[in-house]
Order: sequence, then structure tokens, then C-alpha cells
Amino acid sequence: MTTDPAYRALAMELAALPRRVQEAAYPMGNGELEWPIAIAGSAVEALRAAQRLVLGLAIRDYALDGSFTEVAWTFEATDDPQAACEAALGALRRHEGVPFERVVVRWRYGA
Repeated sequence: MTTDPAYRALAMELAALPRRVQEAAYPMGNGELEWPIAIAGSAVEALRAAQRLVLGLAIRDYALDGSFTEVAWTFEATDDPQAACEAALGALRRHEGVPFERVVVRWRYGA
């Protein structure tokens, strides 16, 4: 097991989420997680239930060679976890036709 503080913090954050959301998460190696777009809403709701503030979403698509395109999708300038969650969920509901497969969910870690 690593002693890297960033890794430990991410592991603790992930442990606060339901198993289904944990298992679908993909750690990106920089302290962030991404989820398939189909489960990203569950991740946002789980973060709200864990009383985390969702800061925003980015959508990401991978090429066969492992390169990717990432586009900032939402950014919430609020300290209200409920409002931030609703904004992120609203964006996810409007995802039809978006040609991206994964969503990076950025949030403020708990204490």
C-alpha cells in the first residue's frame, strides 16, 4: 500500500461512496476520478449524500491509442452542496448527443 498522502486521501473519499459507485470509478492518477457517463449521476448523488461539494464536471473521450479529449462541462461557483449537485445532475440529464464516454467529477474533499 502506498504512503502517498494524495492517494490515501482519494482512497478515503472513495470509501465514503456506495460500492456500485466505487467499482465504476476510474482513478486518473492525479487525485481525480472519472466515471462512465451512465453512472456519473449516481456518483454525484453519492457525493452529495457524503456531504461533498461538487465543483464541476468535465467530459472525456478516449482514442484507441490512449490519448483523450477533455472538455470542461460545468463549473459551480457556490458553496451550497445541494445547488451544486442539482446543477451537475441537470447537465448530466442534458448529455444526449454528447459524444463523450466518461465524466470527470471534481469535488471538494471532506475533512
